Amino acid sequence: MTKQQEVVVNKIKKTALIVAATLMLLATGVVLAATYLPADQPSADGCLIPNPYGPDDFTYQDGYMTCLAGESWLGIDVSHHQGKIRWNEVANSEVQFAMIRLGHRAVSDGVLRLDSYWEENYAGARDAGLQVGVYFYSQAISVREARQEARFVLNALNGRHLDFPVVFDWEVYSDSGRNAHVDADTLNACAIAFCEEIAKAGYEPMVYFNLDLANRLWDLELMQQQGYSFWLAMYRDTMDCPNRIDMWQYTESGRVDGIDAPVDMNLYFLYE
Repeated sequence: MTKQQEVVVNKIKKTALIVAATLMLLATGVVLAATYLPADQPSADGCLIPNPYGPDDFTYQDGYMTCLAGESWLGIDVSHHQGKIRWNEVANSEVQFAMIRLGHRAVSDGVLRLDSYWEENYAGARDAGLQVGVYFYSQAISVREARQEARFVLNALNGRHLDFPVVFDWEVYSDSGRNAHVDADTLNACAIAFCEEIAKAGYEPMVYFNLDLANRLWDLELMQQQGYSFWLAMYRDTMDCPNRIDMWQYTESGRVDGIDAPVDMNLYFLYE
C-alpha cells in the first residue's frame, strides 16, 4: 500500500468512527447541536442559543408547572377535542394565555379544514381577558402545500389581533400517513414557506416539534437564523432540551377549571 493510499484509508476509518458515534447518540435520543452561543446572545452564524434552565429549575406549584429560575406564563392549547369551554372559569384559574387550533390538513385526503370551535374559542378567550395565539396542524408534503396552509390561516384570521404567534404544527400522524416519508429538506422548506407568509402578514411565526422530529428532520439552526421561535412538546417534569425554547408543552393531560376534558399545558418563557 502506498503512502497516499494509507492516508485515504485512515480518513475513511475516521469518518466511519464519526458516523458510528453519531448513530449511537441518535439511538439514545440525544439532540445533536454541536455548537452553542452564550445564553441570550443573537446568532450570527447558525449556532443554537443554549437552554438557560436546568433540571432543577422547574417544579409544580398549586398543580401547575412553574419555572423557578426565570419569569414564565402558564397557558393551554385547545381544539374541538376539549368541547365547549367556559372561558371565564379558565381566566379565573392560573392560566394566562391560550393557543387555539385554527384548523388542520386532513391526514387522509389532505383537505384543509377549520377547527369547529376555533372562532368560539378565540372570542371566548379574548373576552375573558386571556392572551391568544393560534396553531395550524400541518400535513404539508411540499412548499406549495405549506404556502396554501398559511394563506388558509390568514384568510380565516382576517386581520384578527393575536398576542401570541401563529404556529406551524407539523406532525407525522402515522407511519402510513401522507407525510410519513417527507425528508428533512422538504420539511424545513415547508416550515420556511409557511412562516414567510405568516410574517409578511404581520404575525409572529413559530414552529412546533418534539425531540424525535428535532433529531431526525428539523434544522433548528436554520429556523433560528430565520428568526422563528420554538415550541417544544416534551411530556416530562423538567425541560432538558439543550437549546433555548420559547414555549414548552409539558403535559397533554392537564386539568383546568372550565374545561371538562384533559388539556395540553404550556409554559411560555419571558427572556430578557
